[in-house]
Amino acid sequence: AFLAVAAPVTDFPATAGTFQPQPGGKSDILIVKLAPSGQLSAATYLGGSEAEWAEGVGVDAAGNLYLSGFTSSPNFPLTGGAGPSGGNDLLAVTLSPNLSRLLFSRRLGGTGTDDGRTVAVSSSTFVVAGTSDSPNWPVSAAAHPSRSGGTDGVIAAFTRTP
Repeated sequence: AFLAVAAPVTDFPATAGTFQPQPGGKSDILIVKLAPSGQLSAATYLGGSEAEWAEGVGVDAAGNLYLSGFTSSPNFPLTGGAGPSGGNDLLAVTLSPNLSRLLFSRRLGGTGTDDGRTVAVSSSTFVVAGTSDSPNWPVSAAAHPSRSGGTDGVIAAFTRTP
């Protein structure tokens, strides 16, 4: 089982060999993997210099962890180069089963507040659903291409790579 929380914790004992054994900023995501017995199997931080928050967690058949949430850190670790940076941006992250490798990490958003609330994982796709109040949310092949008001629901789909 995986747990992911956001906390301004700086002294939680991350395990050796994990992706980010030390906190990176004001409030990082703390990810914990528990063995079936309930014992700590692995723990890592995930974050940049500002604040991160985790909201959705999923696991695929191989045991990879899928995570959604948001970041306000300009230096959040990404696997696909720099993404947008405007307030809080939606996060889509994949970590290896032992939390040692960042397999996929993207931020997506506009100039407002964007938040990944939940995840769904299939054999070919990783989907994040969330909210956005950004007037310039990046829209592609959308059934509803413009905002309706204050905060709208958003869906982002990413192709999984084996």
